[in-house]
Amino acid sequence: MNGADCSTLGSDLWYRVVIQDPQLAVSSSFRQLLEKTLLYVPSSVVTVAGLETVSVAGGGVLKPCPDAQTLSVDSLLEALGSVVQFVWGRFFLFRDDHDAQAADGQGLSQRIAMSQATICVVDNSSYFVFTRSCPLVCVLLADPWRVEVVKEELSMILARPEDL
Repeated sequence: MNGADCSTLGSDLWYRVVIQDPQLAVSSSFRQLLEKTLLYVPSSVVTVAGLETVSVAGGGVLKPCPDAQTLSVDSLLEALGSVVQFVWGRFFLFRDDHDAQAADGQGLSQRIAMSQATICVVDNSSYFVFTRSCPLVCVLLADPWRVEVVKEELSMILARPEDL
């Protein structure tokens, strides 16, 4: 998809944006993606799951952990200073703590569906962004990175064989 078609706003359609990161998921490139996402997706809380990082000594707030941890978006942005590179991770962005708690314990597809957007770091080379925000997709398509977009029902997107 070369451009984002916003003609079906309000529908059950989602975008899956796959971004090949030439910087290999270093903290600064992840921060750039997260900050762009937050401009278009109202979120104050993030649940982090399946996290594997290369971190500076001490590791800070973001501890590599397969279990989910919930923190404010501001805390996540602050914690990025202790991360050198992301290897794997899922970042579910929620409007508020209540929404994050409602999604707690849910499976991957349900947690994505309940989020405002989800960013997955895959094998320290790619980002998968799941969103309903057409303006965000347009901004991401304008980046110089290699970007692929699929737009359809979330269940169909998640049925694809890519490893998240």
